[in-house]
Amino acid sequence: MAITDSVSVMRQGAMVAHRQTAETTVEELAELMVGRKVLLRLIKQRQSPVKSASMSTMFLSPTAVA
Repeated sequence: MAITDSVSVMRQGAMVAHRQTAETTVEELAELMVGRKVLLRLIKQRQSPVKSASMSTMFLSPTAVA
């Protein structure tokens, strides 16, 4: 957005909008591109470490069983 004076938006091969960059927002452009409101925020949650084993094994043998 910082390097343009104007922007044109096409959707499915057709021109749907032409805006002056200073008079639009990223949110408006995204909505014009997909034809509906778009949530541009990504909420990242920190992964909690595993507190217990997910899998355990018993009675393993180094020889193959046929």
